[in-house]
Amino acid sequence: MINGGFRRDEIIDLLTGLSERHRVAYATACAERLLPLYQWFQQIQSWGDTSALESGIQLAWRWVKGAVGLDAEISDAIRSCEAVAPDTEDFDSPLASRALDAASAVAQALEACISPLPETAADAGEIAWECAFGVEQSSVLDTDMVHFADRQILEDLAKGSFVKLEEDLQQSSLSWLQKVSLTGDEVCEFRKEFVQFSE
Repeated sequence: MINGGFRRDEIIDLLTGLSERHRVAYATACAERLLPLYQWFQQIQSWGDTSALESGIQLAWRWVKGAVGLDAEISDAIRSCEAVAPDTEDFDSPLASRALDAASAVAQALEACISPLPETAADAGEIAWECAFGVEQSSVLDTDMVHFADRQILEDLAKGSFVKLEEDLQQSSLSWLQKVSLTGDEVCEFRKEFVQFSE
């Protein structure tokens, strides 16, 4: 375990005190923040389908806003996300790993709609944290050395700016969610505040 890694138990404790809709809002925001990385991968590699992930995100937000009877649609959307998740062995670019993170996070947010447990929602947050950590690794380490980096380097990377930003966004979003009932307007405000690039 890397010191300064994803604080899963703490996140689960915070999610336990929230409603199911609030938990899914947290998970969906974590996933939506990763979409630009998938878009970038698709542009560079000419592979993938960002629209599948975008549709999954929109569906999850519909669930958060109270739409019902979506289980079959959600299951289909999860399969669509899995279908456009790249096999990292097929690509030389480290962007493939980040695109895989994005597809996995969206699928996990959708899973949270079906099973809105604290642990299910926390899984999406953990994927987002690992993605930020992966960005730190890619920016500093020789790709041939990534798997063999010494512990101190990894612990330093776990304190990097991308990781810190993701941690801050997760903590702030959970604090924000504790104070609101998540009306439709509040969902829009939440996305603007914590996804940062939504319309």
